[in-house]
Amino acid sequence: MEEKEDVRIARSKRDLRAGLMELLKEKPLDKITVGNICDRSTIHKMTFYKHYRDKYDLFDDCIRSLAMRIYMQSIGNVSPAESYKADPENFFIRLAEHIVDECIRQKDAIFLLFYEGNSLNLSIVHTALSAMVQRLVDSLLTVVTPRYPIQYITDFLTGGFSFVILKMLSEKEPNKEEFLSTVRRFFRDIAEYPILFTPKKE
Repeated sequence: MEEKEDVRIARSKRDLRAGLMELLKEKPLDKITVGNICDRSTIHKMTFYKHYRDKYDLFDDCIRSLAMRIYMQSIGNVSPAESYKADPENFFIRLAEHIVDECIRQKDAIFLLFYEGNSLNLSIVHTALSAMVQRLVDSLLTVVTPRYPIQYITDFLTGGFSFVILKMLSEKEPNKEEFLSTVRRFFRDIAEYPILFTPKKE
């Protein structure tokens, strides 16, 4: 059985993630040092290196933790397959709303990440988001049959959704409701027509 992480270790990691995310609102990751992160988090460097190889390892943990939080908030206490089966449209909309809310909260950090042009940073973000989407798609396979290879669907949803969210955030005053209204129409079409998935017959 997988052991639960020690409370002190979990707290240290949480503080280091929070410290890095705060710093990312102020300057690009390339300009942030481990010392900066430790000072902001009030965590000793020795403790940092007990948990992470370097700042990129911490950044990867930040993005994965963020993606997992969005995933868990979206599915709630019901299995993704049951939730999707009950109401496919709202299943995707709930996920979209949580992603949009988190992106708006982290808007400054997201812009610095995407516009500093560091391919490693973008690769880390894409890999973490792709893993979340793949986990979501995998969890639906008991009730749907994919019409295309899973990796294609995962990349399509990850890349497309990332792009349109970034476009929304680039507006001076992002209109969340208008954006979500468009997302609702998009996912309504996916739910009504077998574009990506075909429902399995009971």
